[in-house]
Amino acid sequence: MTIEKSVLRQAQLLLLEGLKEIDRICNKHSINYWIDSGTLLGAKRHGGFIPWDDDIDICMTRKDYNRFIDICSEELNQKKYFLQTVKSDPYYININVPCKLRIL
Repeated sequence: MTIEKSVLRQAQLLLLEGLKEIDRICNKHSINYWIDSGTLLGAKRHGGFIPWDDDIDICMTRKDYNRFIDICSEELNQKKYFLQTVKSDPYYININVPCKLRIL
């Protein structure tokens, strides 16, 4: 395994931990979500990550998303994660991706 692949794999494992944190919060509060795009393709085609993928794609309805954002202020493990939104980071302007879970 090359150094690049091992670094990518380590990143994927950290991303998976972040997904588990999102799943924990969503399950606790009955918030529906689903994996999408490359994450869904990787799960189906590769049984996990697409070997070169370096993110996780999650979708929610707007109603569930709004609840998720509100709940994360109390529930999210803020020692490990930062939920980046236009409200939490005034420099965040990615309209197509309304929030990102950042690993600290």
